[in-house]
Amino acid sequence: MSRLSDVIGRVVELESGPEGIDLHHAVSVARPMLDDDDVEALVCEALTKRIKDAATRGRMEASRAVETTQSELPFPDLRVRHAVDIEGRRLVNTEDMTEMQFRRVIEIRRKQIKDDTAYLDVLENAYLHVAPVWRQYPDLSFGQACRKLLSTDRAA
Repeated sequence: MSRLSDVIGRVVELESGPEGIDLHHAVSVARPMLDDDDVEALVCEALTKRIKDAATRGRMEASRAVETTQSELPFPDLRVRHAVDIEGRRLVNTEDMTEMQFRRVIEIRRKQIKDDTAYLDVLENAYLHVAPVWRQYPDLSFGQACRKLLSTDRAA
């Protein structure tokens, strides 16, 4: 595990509580624990994400919008660029994609939807089991409701 991961893990432990984690406060706690290499890694990570978000959503200055023929394509709802790798490190202009790249974007989206759907199923299943407890005790947290459910199951 990297030093940065260790710092983040410590801050999560320190800041976790029944109300969750106040991310703004957690950052203020973590910041003094970081060295220059940690800060550099975080800057690179944040810039990568922001550049990718801006590029894929097509937020560009007006002069760039004039240069592209994307608006001339018959699919105005398509993003200007797409990631063609799962890590999102390689962005390709939609209008410049080959068929293989376009199909790769579709494959990546399908995997994301499949993963999201699988986790949604996990959430819905948990809710289905805990919902009767919550109907009876609506102010319980999820953990409290789970423990109540387990104690009820053991008693039965």
